Amino acid sequence: MTLEEFKRHTADRVEASIRNTEQALGHELPRILGFRWISPSGPVVTVSIEDEIARLAYVDENHIFPCIDIGPSEIDTEGRLIIGALRAGCAARPFGKNWKSEDGPFILIYSQRLADSLKSSGGTAK
Repeated sequence: MTLEEFKRHTADRVEASIRNTEQALGHELPRILGFRWISPSGPVVTVSIEDEIARLAYVDENHIFPCIDIGPSEIDTEGRLIIGALRAGCAARPFGKNWKSEDGPFILIYSQRLADSLKSSGGTAK
């Protein structure tokens, strides 16, 4: 898989993680995004998040880290939805099915902190 193909796949999976979270929590979420690596730890990136994800997920066409939990983690004070990701310690390998039998490395998640904040705010996503 080329880097550009991987970045397109990444964008699709980020959007899928948002839609899955909206369905699970019953609330619409913002589409102004930021991204933060939770593990390995990193700062919030607000531009070219696909590039930032690829930076630590994609080595080359035959070496992609195969297990990355990714999804909405919080809404920041500016109303930006922060997508968080954790990369497991598995060795990089060719693009393929993950342990959930889905294409690619991404396991879609959302944080309990986000769920709790939506519940405590009456479900209003800022």
